[in-house]
Amino acid sequence: MSLRLESIRAYRELYRAASRSARECALYNSSGLLSYVSQRFGQEADKQNRQLENALRALERHFSDQGRKKRRCAGAGRAQAKLLERYQRHISMEIDRTRILAKALYMAPGNVQLTSVLQVLSAGAGNRSYQQMMESSILSFLEHETKKTSRSEVAEDMTSERQNRIMLQALLPYAERLLLVHRTAVGEQNRVSSLIYLTPWQVTDSIVGNRSGVSAVHLRLGRDHLVVEVDETYNKQVVYICCTRQDGGDSGSYEWTQEVERVEISESEEVQKTMFHSQYLLMATRICDALLHDSPLHPTRSTVVIGHAVGGAVGLVLSLLLTQRGFEVSNTISLGAPKSLQGTLERYVAAINPIRVVLAGDPLVELPITGAEGAPFVHIGEILLLSPANLSSDSSAPADTSESEADGKVICGAPSSPDDAFTAKSLSAMMADSDDVTFTSDCADAPSAAISVSSSKVGEAYAEEDSDEEGLPEILRVAAQRYSGHFLVEHYVRHLQDPSVELTYAEGDEVWDEGDYEKLKRSSAREPPITSEERRIRDLRGPL
Repeated sequence: MSLRLESIRAYRELYRAASRSARECALYNSSGLLSYVSQRFGQEADKQNRQLENALRALERHFSDQGRKKRRCAGAGRAQAKLLERYQRHISMEIDRTRILAKALYMAPGNVQLTSVLQVLSAGAGNRSYQQMMESSILSFLEHETKKTSRSEVAEDMTSERQNRIMLQALLPYAERLLLVHRTAVGEQNRVSSLIYLTPWQVTDSIVGNRSGVSAVHLRLGRDHLVVEVDETYNKQVVYICCTRQDGGDSGSYEWTQEVERVEISESEEVQKTMFHSQYLLMATRICDALLHDSPLHPTRSTVVIGHAVGGAVGLVLSLLLTQRGFEVSNTISLGAPKSLQGTLERYVAAINPIRVVLAGDPLVELPITGAEGAPFVHIGEILLLSPANLSSDSSAPADTSESEADGKVICGAPSSPDDAFTAKSLSAMMADSDDVTFTSDCADAPSAAISVSSSKVGEAYAEEDSDEEGLPEILRVAAQRYSGHFLVEHYVRHLQDPSVELTYAEGDEVWDEGDYEKLKRSSAREPPITSEERRIRDLRGPL
């Protein structure tokens, strides 16, 4: 586009902005501002044309005084081309300046400083130098506001980063002591985990350390290991939960082949209007009874509950049970925990203050997907997301594609590489019906294969069932293998100790889908404010 057309377009933008400002800024002389803009733009255009003409004449006179005609013409052509190039750059800068002025005029309505400048320009006060100074003040004001916004964003980012680091430093001691509990859960004959075995008394001594007024007690319930730390100085108690899948091994506590979809759910008489993961509720109830009878846990102290993976999910349910038995739970910390609820009341969530620490790419936080009745499981609480830069490079495993060499069929739900996160979306695609089976275009007999498949629907159905049955265990195996290599408790502690890990803090509904709990929050926000006693009475009422 030529500079002339660009200039006309920039003038139209400036005139539209001036017209809007003249209408909305309540100027004393609205027409005066439009007249000033028109005259000022015309004067500037005439000035630039005169300067170009004068420069070309001076250039022509300069070369007319030189000797040979051929050399004079060549030098004049090069000088004129260079002059026109500089002129085009100058006009382009002036066009950009005009558009910046138009942008500033759009900001004038409601802005006292810009409105006062427009009042002066529309009134025609002062000489030309004064008016140009007022124009420059508009650009200076716009530049100041831009820098102010950028400074505010930088300050906000720095404050957010500082708060995230403070939060991380507060959570790190709990995570390090939880790792000690996992070191006794691996068993003395440890061939699976990289952790070094510690006896229970070594774990309790390491947790206590040289802190005065602190004691620790180790409990074992089946395959689950518990440590209760009591700090009499600060009247605080911490419950560390470690759940293992088998004796003598701690390579992850999740049943990947069983707890994906249609998981059993149940309710509790103590925690009303809350649907739990049935197995986690059973484990938490057993742990709660054992803690109340066989440990120094007491309701007069402030309580913190922490666990990793299944231990974190059980710890969340345990916190809900403890609050209903008179305990004050200050925080519930989970490291990469799966989902354990299908929704609960807002006051229950506020009572336990759940904090989720999640390592980016952890496949376990997406599971389980649905309960026995088809309703989805959800996460609750705040989240601190750890995003290490070298996580993708650490994940190295052979690619997993379900492809048949005979007919070229590819299962679209299968992950193309182990770096792809094992999410609910990929699992749903893997478990879909007939739409997920496609034929590759490079297969020579793809049209005939499609015709034959369409003509035999029964055979296709059986083939799809076989492929789904073969593909789902494979993707679960890859997810479990990737999880054991990168998302165990020792990996979480290592990344928490790494100061270069990027931290992201957010509410749960800003990162993960909260499902029915989010609907509950929206409905409670629309209701008029009520007291806690009225809310308790309302929760106790029946559906009628």
